[in-house]
Amino acid sequence: MERNTKDSIKPTWRQKDHPEWTIHHWVYDIFDIHPVELDKAVPVHPKTDKVSYLNDWYQRRWILAHAFIPIALHHLYVVCRTLYSAAFNLSAIRELHLLRALGHRVGFVDGDVHGRDGVPDVSVSKVLYSLVLTSFVRPAFTVYISYITRNPPASMAFLWLPFEASCYGILLDFFFYCYHRLMHDVEGRWKFHCTHHLTKHPNPLLSLYADTKQEIFDIAGVPQSLISL
Repeated sequence: MERNTKDSIKPTWRQKDHPEWTIHHWVYDIFDIHPVELDKAVPVHPKTDKVSYLNDWYQRRWILAHAFIPIALHHLYVVCRTLYSAAFNLSAIRELHLLRALGHRVGFVDGDVHGRDGVPDVSVSKVLYSLVLTSFVRPAFTVYISYITRNPPASMAFLWLPFEASCYGILLDFFFYCYHRLMHDVEGRWKFHCTHHLTKHPNPLLSLYADTKQEIFDIAGVPQSLISL
């Protein structure tokens, strides 16, 4: 059976001459969010080596620092409508830089078999659109269904915030897990989900790689179900 060219995840566009690039290619390069650097080696470890460990507190500290800075600034500049969006995207780009540096430092799981998949030649624009949807549309929809615009950040019940934030993450993962299992196990659902699994060695840019129907449900369906609960 002849393979659909749209299913290719071969990334060769970074080695091509820049005049051949489109605006979609340039966005990855300008913001420097490539999963690996072409001129920098990635460590490869045999499976007998110990897996590198990243301290849980370091991860939480990084998340909290990047999360509370825009909250504090928002209370000072509550009229600045673009603050959260800019802070979210700058933090995301910074995280992609850190993940790439970490990969070059310690390597990747299964790195002795295959390197990380890059952004596919046939899906440069599609992957970029998925990042834009996640960066702008998903937060906008979440705000639309949950944000009480008349209350400033200082009105939050801060004593309840750790509990509510923890519950939200657990419940959201639960909804996504159930929805993910349905995509795999219920007949007729796999066709909406198979694109997400084309890559076997994904990088952070491909974590959102999916068909349009799945992207819509990821953005609207699951959060709406959780808020309704």
